[in-house]
Amino acid sequence: LGVVANMADRIAVMYAGKVVEIGTAEDIRAQEGEYFLQQSEQDRIYDRIKNTKNLIDKRGEEGYFDKDGKKIPRVTDLIKDWYDQIFADKALTDSEYQKALNDLKAEKGTDGHKDLENIFKLFVDEDGYLRDQPLDDSGYTSLLNPYDRTMYETLKDNLEQRLKSLDNSPVGRTRFIAEAIIYNNKVKGGRAGTVDFMAIKADGKVSILDWKFMDLNIEKYEDVPWYKVNAWNQQMQAYVNILEQMYGIKPADFEQT
Repeated sequence: LGVVANMADRIAVMYAGKVVEIGTAEDIRAQEGEYFLQQSEQDRIYDRIKNTKNLIDKRGEEGYFDKDGKKIPRVTDLIKDWYDQIFADKALTDSEYQKALNDLKAEKGTDGHKDLENIFKLFVDEDGYLRDQPLDDSGYTSLLNPYDRTMYETLKDNLEQRLKSLDNSPVGRTRFIAEAIIYNNKVKGGRAGTVDFMAIKADGKVSILDWKFMDLNIEKYEDVPWYKVNAWNQQMQAYVNILEQMYGIKPADFEQT
């Protein structure tokens, strides 16, 4: 600030893309940190997550790129590396390995994810708060099944109950984010990913969820195969690591992950 004061008569301070203070160098010095001290932990996390889209670009299936156009490794790249390793160790059959890779590529682009994004907007407003009344979706055609809304309605009921169960803090309202892009530039080459669902409570407690849609051979498996569960756990832990390192969320402040 001392250097800036020697070059400018009036200074504007920006945070998360918005001007939060304007004044002389003396004014700014007197108020230095006031805005940030006024921010709640919830707002700090929410604003930083939302501001990530100003740091990197997500280009559909191409992945993530920094502002210089350099591609950023994805969290799911770590999962593919793990699948490659356990396949090399003969822990997976050829068919299981190929199915796992196909599902990994498809999971982010499934029709189910798109349906859930639409459902999220029914219940959550532009500032991340639950709406007093959900929007009408009677004209929406489900992408999971355009001819039958049964699966869509099941997802809708499930998400509504999840949202309500997470908006229960005695100190204030929870803020929600769908498709939250997160980025760690402290690791070599960087690392980016998209968290399907994030809930940030008024006290700063955070829950993150990831939607998975997959076929299951019920003649062979009674539940989701072990290697998919393991891959999912690694993916969620990678998200947690980014959120701790880059967004200042304390380990004790994570709830559902």
